[in-house]
Amino acid sequence: MNGNDFWKRVTELMNGNPMKWLAEEIGVSVNTLNSCKQRNVIPKLEAVREIAKLYEVPLDYLVEGNDDYHEPTIKSFPKDGKNTAVDFWKRVKSLMTGDLTQTWLAGKIGATSHMLSQWIMRDSIPRADKAQKIADALGVTVEYLVTGKEPYSDEGSRLPQTIDSNITYLTPNQREYSLSTGQHVVNIPIYTGTVSAGLGIDVFDVGDVQFLIPVLKDVVSQYDINALAGVSVTGDSMINENINHGDYVIFARGYIKGNGIYVIMIGDEAYVKQVDFDPIDHEITLYSANEMYPPKVISAEREDIRVVGKVVAWTHLHLK
Repeated sequence: MNGNDFWKRVTELMNGNPMKWLAEEIGVSVNTLNSCKQRNVIPKLEAVREIAKLYEVPLDYLVEGNDDYHEPTIKSFPKDGKNTAVDFWKRVKSLMTGDLTQTWLAGKIGATSHMLSQWIMRDSIPRADKAQKIADALGVTVEYLVTGKEPYSDEGSRLPQTIDSNITYLTPNQREYSLSTGQHVVNIPIYTGTVSAGLGIDVFDVGDVQFLIPVLKDVVSQYDINALAGVSVTGDSMINENINHGDYVIFARGYIKGNGIYVIMIGDEAYVKQVDFDPIDHEITLYSANEMYPPKVISAEREDIRVVGKVVAWTHLHLK
């Protein structure tokens, strides 16, 4: 998150157009943009927002450099800057639950409590780099704070409820992480539908977000936050990995790297299994963590096989 990388991305998007053209398109003086670029400083968020709108890329791509900027794209932003700022801080406050305070948030973003209070009182959105730090601290995206829409949400949908509970996560490398108040988390959407740790569940549907679940950012830091999702598990075929019936698995959609525990589709049935890839024989072997279920070898060339994503963590959180 630095100005030099930001301006590299903007320069690539400009594709040879002069700075004066960009300044006129987004309604900012060319001197301001030139000064920010020369000092390797990210402009105010309003300017960054207009650049994102102009090139139809997410705010998070410009600030963070997420390569998957082609989808989703930002098609429009509120034109009323005052109302946008008010809504920005309303969303921030709605996410600061429990013991999270302005002092805590100020410390997370490297600002003073007085500075943060002034931004809120004056209905002023901070610079893009500070806005990104606020989003990171609260486990959401800048796009959500500005527009109220998450990349995984349907048009006009509301942010789902965030589950607030003492949660423990297990990972494939047998590590255990427990959440506590004030830790740096990201909120992962839990979708309707289930995956099977047994004989398979028909029609793996991730159409609707049921709720958000906080996950320690350190656990998922190597993955694109927008690719992370969760679903509930049925069955007992993975019990020796401590993945039990009713658990929630968090997986990275589209992330396929080496052998490991994956969510995989076979036809219309979804499974969570240990998957071993054989690139020589073009086969995939599915292993259960329960001796009642024998390994299953299938051809990787079958058209009805789809590896959805790698499981990165799971929790025994069971909701009533």
